[in-house]
Amino acid sequence: YMMGLILRGDPSAAYLALNTLAVPNSTGHWLLAFMLQFVGPFAATKLIATFTFAGMTASAGWLRWKTVGSGGVIPSMLIGATLAFNWMWLAGFYNFSIGVIVFVFTVGLYYSWRGNVTPVRFVVLASFLVLGYWSHIVSFAMLAGTVSLLAVFGETSDRRSTILRTLPAVIPVLALFFWFRSVAAPAGDSLTPHWRSLSSITSPTAWIMQMLSADPFVIISRKLLPFVDQGSPFFQLAAPVLWIAVGTACLIAASLFVSTERSKGRIVFGAIVAMSLLVALFAPDDFGLTNGSIIRERILLCGLFLTVCLIGVSGRLQAIARIGIACFAFAFLYQTAALWDYSLSSNNVAKEFLAAKEHISDGSTIASVVVARTPSRFSSYPVPQMNAYNGIGRDVRVWDNYEVGHYLFPVVAASAADREFVHELIQVNALSIYNPADLDEKLQRLDRCLELNHQKVNVMVVWDADPKVSAVLSKWFEDVPFYSNERLKLLRHR
Repeated sequence: YMMGLILRGDPSAAYLALNTLAVPNSTGHWLLAFMLQFVGPFAATKLIATFTFAGMTASAGWLRWKTVGSGGVIPSMLIGATLAFNWMWLAGFYNFSIGVIVFVFTVGLYYSWRGNVTPVRFVVLASFLVLGYWSHIVSFAMLAGTVSLLAVFGETSDRRSTILRTLPAVIPVLALFFWFRSVAAPAGDSLTPHWRSLSSITSPTAWIMQMLSADPFVIISRKLLPFVDQGSPFFQLAAPVLWIAVGTACLIAASLFVSTERSKGRIVFGAIVAMSLLVALFAPDDFGLTNGSIIRERILLCGLFLTVCLIGVSGRLQAIARIGIACFAFAFLYQTAALWDYSLSSNNVAKEFLAAKEHISDGSTIASVVVARTPSRFSSYPVPQMNAYNGIGRDVRVWDNYEVGHYLFPVVAASAADREFVHELIQVNALSIYNPADLDEKLQRLDRCLELNHQKVNVMVVWDADPKVSAVLSKWFEDVPFYSNERLKLLRHR
């Protein structure tokens, strides 16, 4: 929405600016900006969620067809649909989801071309690499790596020619990347690895926790079941990641006993799947949060899509393969139920939160403070992001939009001071009452942040506050709300 305002020269967006076109996290934003010219924000959200889910499903079938043939396309699409039910898709990581689609589609395309890369195909490949880069840097890295390995080690009649006609296709992306780093990266930014789930490098227990934390398929807590309020540790046996792992193992094991051609391309795919698993288990979570996070889960998800190339089919699937497909079918049905449960819950919360919109007048500058009293039932906790909807279609400036304070998105705050304010605010405006240590530490930071920037906010949107939070906010905002419902209140600046 803000991209549209900037492009139209709307004065209400004067505090914003478009980032460089070389930013590698953009395709979902531009697609949404296009959709908003024809439909409203809620319809656009549903459309892009549907498009990305369907795209990941279809791309798995496409990859199977281009690498192995028509046999096994339907089971591959079931695998794709199950993998598409990942929490990053649910949380709105649409750039990455589109990047996964581009990765899977382009790998299938290149696999059928790898022995005959004509000039036209070279241009198409380079274009898809650029599209992959614009979508997300991790899925692009997986795409570039897979294409390079297929060129070097894949089955081809003229390996040298294939390499020379393939690898230069990445040159436009390298130019974009260095352009982006030169004009947009923060000064002094460094790539330092962080293992955020690893409490001790010498503790076996800590490493086990590190390995278990890389789960891209947690839509609902592993200790809960959809539509069941009472938790149990035994419910972890129904966790989709477990069934996806068993299903993948069964399908790959079945392929070992099938007399299909074992091409070098399939060996490459198997090596990448294995590499993705090792990265998920042992690699750092990120290289500094300013450079993007959740690397292990992203790489694992990309790698799992390549398993559709490894499944053996001979007339009919063997019994062990049928077990594998059944595992994926169970995970798909489980995730469908979990998503339905999430939808009902988030819909109720959204109605209550967004009731505030009609009480916020045009010209307001707003921010939100969200308090969670219990751990979230779902991996995606939408409340801290809901305030952004209060600015769509209105002359309302929303400060707690983390993207405008981060250099990895298409729209940024125009001034460095505003970017610093947003970057600090979004780290401290979501508070957990059930975690006292986290609450106290964040309240101190919130206090400092507002002390320097409270004049930028004339309406504070507060969700489920408690006395400690109110004590901080009351320094700059009125105690009595000018609008409230059961859990939400609007406070004017003093």
